Formats: sequence, structure tokens, C-alpha cells
Amino acid sequence: MNILAAIKREVHAPQSRPMLLQPLVHQSVCNLPNCFTEEQLLDLAEFERSTHFNEREKRALRLTVALTRTPAEVPDELFAVLRGEFSERELVELTNAIAWENYRARFNRTFAIESENFSKGQFCPLPER
Repeated sequence: MNILAAIKREVHAPQSRPMLLQPLVHQSVCNLPNCFTEEQLLDLAEFERSTHFNEREKRALRLTVALTRTPAEVPDELFAVLRGEFSERELVELTNAIAWENYRARFNRTFAIESENFSKGQFCPLPER
């Protein structure tokens, strides 16, 4: 599952609706319901200052940043805020999606696996290095 799609789905899902991670094969984030806008994608590296993300989205992205760093550490303060915003199930689903994407990214780097152009022609900014 694409991390951006997972974040967007979890952020906008009604808390009472069960969320089950379903693999989405060969789909760009822009082909999914509730996809990020081009403005959000452009602002992703600067999401904290962006007016294109609401606070719930920013909280999910803060978790993403914390779990993507090495070592992955989620400060107690952030976890407390997340527990107040997301249900336990949503938080597990969101963390699972983030961890899975980090696993895939590291696995792909090990074997120099490149893009297969499934999203060719779609809007897809690259992360800052």
C-alpha cells in the first residue's frame, strides 16, 4: 500500500468504521480515492508550515517522519497526541502502513530495485535528499 494513500485513508476514515489494510497493487497515490492534492504533494517536505494539510493529517505525517528516521523513535508527547486523535485500531493500521513502506524502501535499496513506471505520467515529487 502506498504510504500517502494509507495516511490519507486513515486520516479521513470515520473512527467507527473498521480499517483493514488491503494491498493496492500498481496504483499511484493519485489514482486512489482521497488522494493527496498536487499542492499537498508539493508541500509534503514542508508539511508543518503548509496550509494544505489539516492538523489531523499533520499529526499522521509527524508519526511518519518519526518512524522513518534511523533510529525510529516516537516521542511520548507525540504518541499521547496521536492517541487523542486516532482510535487504537487506526493507530495500529497507520503504523503498520508506515512500517511496511519503510520495509519496502529499504528492501528495494538493498537490491537496487528501481521504479517500474506504474505511475508514469502521474504527479510524483521526489523526496528531498
